[in-house]
Amino acid sequence: MVEFTDGTLKAQLGPTDMRQVIQYAMFYPERQSNSNLPILDAVSMGALTFEPMDRSLYPCFELALEYGQKRGTYPAVLAGADEAAVMLFLNGDIKFTQIPDIVLNTLSAHSVIITPTIGDTVDAANWATETTLARYNSSTILS
Repeated sequence: MVEFTDGTLKAQLGPTDMRQVIQYAMFYPERQSNSNLPILDAVSMGALTFEPMDRSLYPCFELALEYGQKRGTYPAVLAGADEAAVMLFLNGDIKFTQIPDIVLNTLSAHSVIITPTIGDTVDAANWATETTLARYNSSTILS
């Protein structure tokens, strides 16, 4: 959901099926009909329930809020470091619980460019990915 400055909210709802999201990304800006995909029936779905998020369970969310709001190349480094850390986890090189510290270590090692060009932003994301992968490759001890 997205909250706007006037206090209104917009939500995109759909069935829990990644094929729909992937199809949307592949054919954007067009919308494609696909009878093989499930359709969300809002009536049979029932009520939606919202609860406050326990932020202590999602430390990367706090990093994303903090560094996503900073100026310069920090958001690109955040994205690159997170992508690399998730790759390392999926490859079995690190524990899932190591992801936040690894992302923060890469962010801390970054020399920010406050008013970057597009090239600087791409370079920062690539630097973060490469740096994170180099630091925490398969020789990393899972401890």
